[in-house]
Amino acid sequence: MTNVEKSGAMDRLFFGTSILGLMVIGGMIGLNISVPLQVTFFDTNLIDVINGIVPNLLNLLFFGFIYWLVKKNVNVVWIMLGIIVLGIMGSLVGIL
Repeated sequence: MTNVEKSGAMDRLFFGTSILGLMVIGGMIGLNISVPLQVTFFDTNLIDVINGIVPNLLNLLFFGFIYWLVKKNVNVVWIMLGIIVLGIMGSLVGIL
């Protein structure tokens, strides 16, 4: 076991498994988060245009924003309340 640790094989294994884990989490973001925008310009839905360029881009940006807030030590309860208020306001305005 000490030979494996000295050769650095364990470090490479841990690095590879962390990359695999991040890839799985990235795939789950696209499947489990949805940002259903209902904004249209000249009979073209904005979400269809964005998904045609980069699929699930808004989902990734939304997740990145939430992750950034968590890294800035914003209380998770405030983040959840903000998401709820954003959803309600977006629904009332008609864009979500």
